[in-house]
Amino acid sequence: MTTVILLAAGRGSRLKGFTADKPKCLNTVGGRTLLEWQLTALTGAGFGSVLAVTGYRKEMIEAYGIPTIHNVDWESTNMVFSLFCAVQQTTGAVLISYSDILYGAQAVKTLLSGAGPNISILYDSEWETLWRQRSTTPLADTESFVISE
Repeated sequence: MTTVILLAAGRGSRLKGFTADKPKCLNTVGGRTLLEWQLTALTGAGFGSVLAVTGYRKEMIEAYGIPTIHNVDWESTNMVFSLFCAVQQTTGAVLISYSDILYGAQAVKTLLSGAGPNISILYDSEWETLWRQRSTTPLADTESFVISE
């Protein structure tokens, strides 16, 4: 069985007023929070159980009734630390997602259709165009991976 881990511990301080009173994943797009979009996508892809790693304003994510693990050191650690908080509670395959991005059920199904015994990553091949709108040095502020043969 695959466990879904949503990384939702950070505050999103670069979003300033948008996260002053709530986590990034509780900002709305199209009348729904990013978290609601993700839960719908994951349910639509066949996942019934999601584990969220919380930090900033954890009670607001807990109110959604999904299982959570709290990263008590969320202010001084990073997403990898949050991931390890959750991975210790799982067995078997794991699907990991940031909690502040939009995707649909078909994206999750596409990811899983290529999943094997290794690692599969779903990404936007046009990501750099979007990042260059907010930064002149996008690689300085991104998590990255390299595609190779």
